[in-house]
Amino acid sequence: MRRGSSLSNVSTENDRELVSDASTSGQDLINADLVSTFSVTSEQIRLKTLLYDQKPVSSEDAAQDLINADLVSTSVNQPFSNKDEIWQNKINTINSNWKYSFDTLALTFRSTFSEQIRKSSIYQTTEKAYKELKIKHEVLVKNNEVLGINHKNTKKKLEATKKENADLDKELTLKKQELETAKKENANLDKKLTLKEQELETAKKENMNLNEKLTVKKQELKTAKKDNTILNNKLSIKEQVLETAKKKFKT
Repeated sequence: MRRGSSLSNVSTENDRELVSDASTSGQDLINADLVSTFSVTSEQIRLKTLLYDQKPVSSEDAAQDLINADLVSTSVNQPFSNKDEIWQNKINTINSNWKYSFDTLALTFRSTFSEQIRKSSIYQTTEKAYKELKIKHEVLVKNNEVLGINHKNTKKKLEATKKENADLDKELTLKKQELETAKKENANLDKKLTLKEQELETAKKENMNLNEKLTVKKQELKTAKKDNTILNNKLSIKEQVLETAKKKFKT
């Protein structure tokens, strides 16, 4: 009995050491995965640590946070034209690393613990938590796919809007050019109108001078008429005197 008890104690101690080693190994895998997957920013490490620790974070928020953090690091380090491809590659890398971590952790649990340990409540709780975490990860993957589709659709809408804006900019540029042309034509017409007004003023002045000359001529004509009337009267008198002289001469 004592020997059996001693062997049981040894087995228990060995199992405890195995549990401790497995926990350390699992934690090392998690830490290694965290470092290899999210070495860009501390925000990404914080997000994935939250998932491993199973803290109350919704799958939608976690997925959006992962994508936002990854997009931030991508937009800072990469040109805009390659961002979509790099963004998708980052997501694929994240999913691949997660899957590797899940599979490696499960394989470690199966190969490390004895049948007795696997039936224990702590192992069952750990396995249940692992399965729940894997389900959450699958939800995140689906959400990432949906977000990727939404991102592509948004990009298409953005490109269409940019094209429309470019067309509107072209139309606006043409309208501005037409307006500038119309302004120049109006300026030329204003100049022509100013010249016509100046010519009209000159013509008015010339007409005034002609009117003054015409008035002088009219006055000269009246004077000439008066002189002519006087001369006609004198001529009539001379003719009468001549007629009288003729009559006297005949007598």
